[in-house]
Amino acid sequence: MTGKTNEDDLSKLTQEQARNTEDKCQTDQNTPKEAEDRNIASIYAKNPKYYSIFGRLLHYLENENYGAIITELTNLYFDDQLPMTEYDIYCTTPYTNEVSLTYDLPYRINASFIRTEFVTYIACQRPKVKYYQKFVEFANHASDLIVCLCNDQEDYFTGSTCSSTADEGAGTTVQTDKQDTNKDERVYVIEQINNTKRIKFLRWEDFDVPNREDFAQFYDAYVSMDKSDKPVIVHCKAGVGRTGTFILYDVLVRMKNVTKEVFIDELCKMREQRNFMVFNGAQLKWLANIFLGNGDK
Repeated sequence: MTGKTNEDDLSKLTQEQARNTEDKCQTDQNTPKEAEDRNIASIYAKNPKYYSIFGRLLHYLENENYGAIITELTNLYFDDQLPMTEYDIYCTTPYTNEVSLTYDLPYRINASFIRTEFVTYIACQRPKVKYYQKFVEFANHASDLIVCLCNDQEDYFTGSTCSSTADEGAGTTVQTDKQDTNKDERVYVIEQINNTKRIKFLRWEDFDVPNREDFAQFYDAYVSMDKSDKPVIVHCKAGVGRTGTFILYDVLVRMKNVTKEVFIDELCKMREQRNFMVFNGAQLKWLANIFLGNGDK
C-alpha cells in the first residue's frame, strides 16, 4: 500500500467516524456513564474480544497475510471508539476517557494507556496547534519522557509559550547520535522542556516503515535515556501507526522468545487498549521480519 492510499483510507475512516458521532452522545468534560464503566483497561479480562478470532489471525500470520490481520482487528474494535471531538484530528479516538480522568483534564484528550508487562505507555495523537500549550502542560505532568515519531516541522515544543528554542539556549537541549553530524543528516534529536525530555525520530515517514539502521540508532538512544516509573508518552500524527509499531517493537524486543502466538497476542493486547495500533500491513510485516524472520530481512 502506498502512503497516499493509507492516507485516503484514514480520511475515509475519519469521515465515517464523524458521521457516527452525529448519532452518539457528544463526549465533553462531563464523562458519559458508559465511558466511566469502561475506564478499566480490558487487556487482563478473562475473555478479551480478540479471543474469538485468535485462531484466524494466527492463520493469516502463518500465510503472511498481514493486511487481513489489520482489517480484522480494526473492524473488531471500531465501534468501541469514543465519538470524535474538537480535539481530534483523525478518527483514531480512544475507547475511554481514562487518561483525561487520571490527570484531571477538563477535556477529552486523544490518548490511551497502553499497559504492558514491561512499560506503561500513553499513546497520543499529535495535538492541533490550538492545543499545543495544553498538550505540553499535560506531558509535563504525566511523564518524564516523550517519544515523538513525527518528522515534520510543525512542533508543539517550539509552538508552546513555555518552551525555549535551541537558539535561546535555556530550557532546551539538542543532541544527536554524533555531535558533528550535519543537521540535515540527523537521525534523532533529544530536547527538554521543563522536566520532560523528548526524543524525536527524524526519519520515519507517515504510513511507512523506518530504515533498520536508522531505527537502531534511534532506539539505542531511547534505551539509554533515564526513565522514571511514570508512563512513557509516545505519539506520531494520528497516534496509532508509527506509535503502535514502536511500542510493539519495544515490547517484543524485551522478550526472550517471540513465537507467532506471542506476536499476535501482543498485537491484540495493544488493540484491546487502542484501535489501529500498527496501522497497516507493511508496518506489521516489518515487525514480523524482525521478530519471526518472515520475508526478506
